[in-house]
Amino acid sequence: MAPNFLNDIENGKKWPSPETIAKMLTALDAQAFELLLPSVGVKTHEEALVSSFFDDVSKVVSKAIADAKHRYVPEE
Repeated sequence: MAPNFLNDIENGKKWPSPETIAKMLTALDAQAFELLLPSVGVKTHEEALVSSFFDDVSKVVSKAIADAKHRYVPEE
């Protein structure tokens, strides 16, 4: 696969065929779902998953705290 073609894919100028995606996944020793993970610098797959997990947990906890505050703390 030519570097220019990969660059065009990364920049959204070209779309790879399913066969090309399969070849890329094999070369990268990756799973298809990993292509859908958000880009987060140079983190490993595991670091990205843990980061996403903590982001999700943080959102849920923040919402629960806000709901509890709204329910139990009188507004001024």
